[in-house]
Amino acid sequence: MGIKSVNSGTFWSCLNLSVCFFYKYEMIYLLGDFMKKMLKHIPLVIIFTVIWIILNEGYKTMQILTGIGVSIITIIFTNRFLLLEGYKETYKVSPIVLIKYFFVLFVQIYKSGISSINKIIRGEGKVGISEHKTVIDDELRICMLANAITSTPGTVTLDKKGQELTILSLGRMDDSVLKIFERILKETKE
Repeated sequence: MGIKSVNSGTFWSCLNLSVCFFYKYEMIYLLGDFMKKMLKHIPLVIIFTVIWIILNEGYKTMQILTGIGVSIITIIFTNRFLLLEGYKETYKVSPIVLIKYFFVLFVQIYKSGISSINKIIRGEGKVGISEHKTVIDDELRICMLANAITSTPGTVTLDKKGQELTILSLGRMDDSVLKIFERILKETKE
């Protein structure tokens, strides 16, 4: 009895099938690993998607899906190329601090807007530049303070060197508003 020879076409078909089988399960494994990593970033994806929707001024299905896609790509790019550590280690601001910050910012935008209108109507629109050394030592929080200053009408942060902020303001700069923001942003880290 002789040994049957294996058809070379059958051999390559089996090899090709096993390679495809391996790649299929490897891709499923990689996709599963990717999904596990993305699960811990769901709050960021939601926040970035909401910002995307606000900037696009609409909430159609395609805009939401695009926002989710852009959010995921942004997180992947940031994690891979920009951050030395993870988001939580780099940006240690608790949600409570953020809520207080945005609430005070919202109120101060309106108060400052009304104050700026009054100054302009009365002819007190003299511009001044002042220096402010903040008590905050965290870079992210200093930038949040600088952005809050710029977001309120009548003030613009011109420069930041360490803890020193150069501020352009309409009229005399009101330090009490800065103290409110500093107190909120100085709260303990998460």
